[in-house]
Amino acid sequence: MLDTRGRLTEQLTKIIHLPQDERIKSFRLLVALLGVADERRRVRFCASGCRHGWHHLSTAASIETATA
Repeated sequence: MLDTRGRLTEQLTKIIHLPQDERIKSFRLLVALLGVADERRRVRFCASGCRHGWHHLSTAASIETATA
């Protein structure tokens, strides 16, 4: 089982050595977990606005699409 803190290299090595289908599932799970964590940070720290570029990616993409 992967711990939630520490030994990142060991944890990623465990994922790398999984069978291909399990690696894909693990990657998708990690991306989903990062999405949940980011949303929680947005609500807690960025509710009144922020300058984090990654919080405005969809806005930037919409602007680029509209001007293209």
